[in-house]
Amino acid sequence: MSKATLIKLSLWGGANARTYSLTQFEAIAQGNGVPTGQLVYEVDGGHTLTLNDLAETSFLAKITSTGFAKAIRGQTKAVPYIKPWANNPSPYYPDFIIYTYEGQIAFVELKSILGMCQDENLAKFSYLYAYCRKNGFLCGFFDSEGFSIADYLALPEKEDPAIVASFYRKLADLGGFNNAALDGLLKEFPKRKPHEIRRLVSALVLADPTLSNRYCHDSPYLLNAVSVPSALPFKVFA
Repeated sequence: MSKATLIKLSLWGGANARTYSLTQFEAIAQGNGVPTGQLVYEVDGGHTLTLNDLAETSFLAKITSTGFAKAIRGQTKAVPYIKPWANNPSPYYPDFIIYTYEGQIAFVELKSILGMCQDENLAKFSYLYAYCRKNGFLCGFFDSEGFSIADYLALPEKEDPAIVASFYRKLADLGGFNNAALDGLLKEFPKRKPHEIRRLVSALVLADPTLSNRYCHDSPYLLNAVSVPSALPFKVFA
């Protein structure tokens, strides 16, 4: 199986993805977004792509070197979304808009490991996925090491049950799970790599629709999950 195929399989919406011309892609990818970041790369047709960090740079290298991306834009097209604590929509500019060699369009967002379970980011992905389904686009949500949201949703069932059990004990004792609880978990299982435990914790928070991880959106490294009485609509994945 080719690397380009593996990337496509990590994206959602493949069954309903439509094909578009390059001209249509250019029109769709256009917008009034002002890209942020200090890393600027020249991509297809003399266009430039502004990225925020080395994780995004690594993803760019992967999709260009595998024959997956024929054209790439990013942080230009606004996708309206409503923050979990707000009533009015805000603009959201996905990191990558990709035109594949198969003529399909993919919108992709990258986040830190703990950022994968933050309420605001999940709300963004929920609206982005709905937008992509409506228009026949592919949709991707990856962490900084290339793990997709599908990987996160499957991870708790595959991981060490002792770590999972300890997470839920701490959650019950504290009524939530924050960075201090995470530090305790890291000390409890010193033989495991810290990023693996962080990913599992993030996956557990992400997969539980009754855990709100709201008060941490100002930093990609903060965690402050608390139980809520009913399922959060942006955490119900279909």
